[in-house]
Amino acid sequence: MFKDKDQRPILPTTDEEMKKNDIRLKAIYLLQRLMRGRAAQNMMFEGKEKRLDLIKELRKTEEWKRNSDDPSENMLLENY
Repeated sequence: MFKDKDQRPILPTTDEEMKKNDIRLKAIYLLQRLMRGRAAQNMMFEGKEKRLDLIKELRKTEEWKRNSDDPSENMLLENY
């Protein structure tokens, strides 16, 4: 027979085996996509948590702008 593994002929596979392999590959790809998506979601959540004080400050400034009637106060908030 063949001495080297690379020289071995490829054995024919049945349609059923090919379908099983295809289903497995699709399942693997789906699992990888889900895991990558969840990792990205976790990174975004951590970033939001780190910057929560800044987000609160920006929201508070926007609220002050909406509620302010004094033009000089509005100018000060715009520059802030």
